[in-house]
Amino acid sequence: MKAIMSLSLIILFVLSSQFAFGQTAAPFLTICPSPENNALGSAGVSLPLNNAFSIYHNPAFSSFGANERNFSFDYNLTDKEISIPIDNTQKIAAVAGIDLSKFYKDLPISVGIGYLRQSVDLGEFIRTDLSGKIIGKFHGEEWANTLNLSTSIDCWVKIGIGMNIKFVNSDLGPGAQGNTNAFDFGFFMNAPILKESKLIDGYPVDFNFGLGYSLSNFGDELTIRSMSDPLPRTSTLGYSLSGSIKHQINKSDFKILELQWTAEASDILASRLPPISTTKYKSAFENINIWDNILLLKNDNISAVRYGIKVGIFETLSFAFGRNNQDTSINVAFDSYGISFQTDGLVKYLSDATDIELLKFIRKYLILKYSYSKITNSRESNNYSKTFSYHGLGLAVKLFD
Repeated sequence: MKAIMSLSLIILFVLSSQFAFGQTAAPFLTICPSPENNALGSAGVSLPLNNAFSIYHNPAFSSFGANERNFSFDYNLTDKEISIPIDNTQKIAAVAGIDLSKFYKDLPISVGIGYLRQSVDLGEFIRTDLSGKIIGKFHGEEWANTLNLSTSIDCWVKIGIGMNIKFVNSDLGPGAQGNTNAFDFGFFMNAPILKESKLIDGYPVDFNFGLGYSLSNFGDELTIRSMSDPLPRTSTLGYSLSGSIKHQINKSDFKILELQWTAEASDILASRLPPISTTKYKSAFENINIWDNILLLKNDNISAVRYGIKVGIFETLSFAFGRNNQDTSINVAFDSYGISFQTDGLVKYLSDATDIELLKFIRKYLILKYSYSKITNSRESNNYSKTFSYHGLGLAVKLFD
């Protein structure tokens, strides 16, 4: 019975480690935790969306929203309709930041910290003796706790850097546990091309260009029993274009229309060479082709390409559409769409139109958000689930004007 149990655990570990492109352990680390970003094809390295999950895509983002939101909390629950146990996950995230220029005018620096938890239930497994009789059950589970730190400086162009440290754990059953640590590093630059431009009388226009890069899951191999596999070390490079049109209604300025576009390419840097214990790591930009992958949106047998567009109306309602093309060797592509509702614009309008003190308090300090996204596997010839649905709740707190 011990031999059968050991063999079962080895098979389970191998299947888990093979999920992310057949090369790495802890594949749940590559699953996007944000419903908003999932609607954009799971892209996000160059587009800060003012949600706490943004530190998953780029560790530099926790300090970028500090001039508008000092604390954000987000929770995401994946629908149970999913047929792949590896994505039966729950995620929570929180970030806090402060813009030091609000206290020291000559110090255009923001700092941010954050926390992210990702967990995956691998399902229930049954232990049997040699005759096939059930003698026990156990659950497989993997999880990671992430701590974040970032800083940014705003000198016309806003530039930020950040780092995550991850504590990764895997429990595949009795006697088959392992843990390791990993790091993420991120860079982001936002350049305002137009700022309050008077292209249209009474409707000032903003337009920004963003450039982001992250190196994620940089760390030691995960070892369970005598088997060691590398984490899915990933290099991601992307850009974003965002624009908005403002208009004054009653006493306040509103973004009556906002358009955001983002595209990125990523590459799993770890690969296995014979003998099986040998791991090779590619350089960060070895296989990302800026022209083909990022600008022309062509994926190949090495790099994944993700892109999406988001339309926001009246700082309240937004719609997003995207596509996630994994590398052609695994024949996986996902189309996605989503919708988000936040209280910001609606509460701003109502607080101007009424004298209700509660609305004025909410406007000054709080923003609530609900997000929904759905991802559909657009290719038939693979074993992936056909539908993924995500729901997310978010809370943001503004403490300093």
